[in-house]
Amino acid sequence: MPLAVLFAFGGLFAGMIWLGVMSGLRARRRKPIPSAGALLAAGLCLSYLLLPLVHHLLATPPGYRYISTASNFFAFSPALQLAVFAVAAGIAAVVTRLRERYLPA
Repeated sequence: MPLAVLFAFGGLFAGMIWLGVMSGLRARRRKPIPSAGALLAAGLCLSYLLLPLVHHLLATPPGYRYISTASNFFAFSPALQLAVFAVAAGIAAVVTRLRERYLPA
């Protein structure tokens, strides 16, 4: 359980750093700011489409390539999964507000 908590908070921290880097690049290239919904959809697509592929390619034994199960990416508890989606939506909303406030238009 402690390792799972470490991965959860580490992933959250890494994601926020990634959003900060991308915000800086967006400002430098003068790209328009996406809506919170678009940012959330992009994050969910990356998380639930790309990460299973990465897990399949990098985290399985070399001679035994299996397809990841849903339990590797979704919580067993519906309440916990809803909380995860709520945190992701909150981060998308806060990042969008910060970008609108601090990045040049």
